[in-house]
This record gives sequence, C-alpha cells and structure tokens, in this order.
Amino acid sequence: MLEIATINGARRQGLDHELGSIEQCGLADLIVFREDPLEQIRNTRSIALVMKNGILYSGEDASRIYPDPPPSGVMYFKR
Repeated sequence: MLEIATINGARRQGLDHELGSIEQCGLADLIVFREDPLEQIRNTRSIALVMKNGILYSGEDASRIYPDPPPSGVMYFKR
C-alpha cells in the first residue's frame, strides 16, 4: 500500500528520479511516529518528527530542529 502512495505514484508522473523513495539527493516530506499506526490508527497522533522541504521539526511543538534551529525568543510574559 505504501508503494502506491510513494514510488509508484512518482514513477507514474515521471518524477521517480526525485520523489517517492528515501535516498541521497532526493526530496522527502515525511512523518516519524513513536508508535506503529498499523497496529492502531490512533497511533498517528504520536508524531515524533516531521520533515518538510528538508527542514526537520519536532512533533511536540513544531520547533525547528535541523538545520540551524533559530534561538528561542524571550517569552511574551518575561518582556
């Protein structure tokens, strides 16, 4: 089932040289779960990491992890 949504879909559009698989120099938007969503669909709520356009974000608070995370600013109530 995953191949239908990933490499086969990219191959059908002629983009399999860039999309559809995880490899060096490829583009990937992906979600990393803490728990297996195949065991229980509610496990899709257990997001550990999200990668979008080559930037890695935390699943907890959507803060940027990689590359070069920006410094956290002063909290609004501490100004």
